[in-house]
Formats: sequence, C-alpha cells, structure tokens
Amino acid sequence: RCVRSDSMHPSKRHCALVGSLAVLALLGSDVKFLGRLDSCYTHGKTRVPLLSGAGSDRSEEPDPSACQARCRSTSGCAHFDWLLDGGCYLIGEGAKEIDRPGVIHGPAVCGGGEPSDFNDPTRQREADELWFIDGTYYDFEPMFKRHPGGKLPLQQTRGSDVSLLFRVQHISDRPRNALQRYTVPAQLVRGRARNLTSPKEY
Repeated sequence: RCVRSDSMHPSKRHCALVGSLAVLALLGSDVKFLGRLDSCYTHGKTRVPLLSGAGSDRSEEPDPSACQARCRSTSGCAHFDWLLDGGCYLIGEGAKEIDRPGVIHGPAVCGGGEPSDFNDPTRQREADELWFIDGTYYDFEPMFKRHPGGKLPLQQTRGSDVSLLFRVQHISDRPRNALQRYTVPAQLVRGRARNLTSPKEY
C-alpha cells in the first residue's frame, strides 16, 4: 500500500518503487520525454535534504528547465528535482545524492556555468535579447531546449512584443503561471521591444 500526498517530495512518501519496470509504469506515456532531457540532468536520482527557508516550497513548473530556472534564481539553491506531475523542489549545497525513481534531477547551472554576473539581479539587459508579453519583459533563453514548439519560434521572436502570439498559442493557465520565473524588471531593460512585422508561429 502506498500512502501518498501530492504535495510531498518523493523522499517523504511511504512508497518504494523498485527496478526499471516500476519506473516505466510511473512514467507511462511520458517515457519519450526522457530523450529530450538536457545532458546534465539525471533520472532516478535526487539529493537530500531539501532546501528550507523562504521561497523553497514546492512549485508547479511546466518542465525541468523551468524548475532549473527557479533554482538558479533562488538564493542557496544548488540542485533541483522535477516530477512528471509538474512538482518542482529545490535542494541546497552539500546535500547527499541518493536513488529516487521517478525524479528528474539537475544542477542550478549546466555545463561550464553562466557569466559571473548571470545571477546579479541588478545587471542591465538589452530589450532585443528578451521577449515582451503584456507589459513585462522575460528571458526565455533557458527554455530553448524545452519549449514544446522547439527553439526556432523563440529565436525568431526574440526582442519582440509577442503578447498576441502568446495568448493565441498558450490557452491553458499553466504557461502563464510559469512566466514569473523568467521575469526581467523593466528598470533593468535598455531599449524597447519591437513590433512583429510578420507574425510567425510561436
């Protein structure tokens, strides 16, 4: 018998999934998703304990890269866990790695890292490197590998006001709820987003 609460991280659930068959049963039709994971992500691993403190509670994110972006913007976060139900959990430095089926796990930053000022909340940004939606600027570059429509639509609309395209192409609330993770304060943006001269599929 598995006692489960959707608000719990798998490390706190009284349920053990053993072996690859159990993992496949958990993933179901989402098995193909694993083929699209960034090379720095792992499946079936996590670290404990979870990060504690303000801003570290479970959130709902549309994909692992959104969870990673949340980790990168949260003080003290070094790793993240993303579940197929959208649950995102943050993990601090020094946490111990353990096996945990059904979890997609990764670091705050993949590869060689970001420029030294990447996490500086006061660094200036150019409007032509961002996306503008309904009065707010966003940096969607972390979504290039995860965007369901591929990275080309994002690349084609970079620096533009994509408000209308976003509303047309994203009907559910989930994508809009995830936008806050990519927000860039307007006072840090130089220049203005351009109007799209020829609408492209987004």
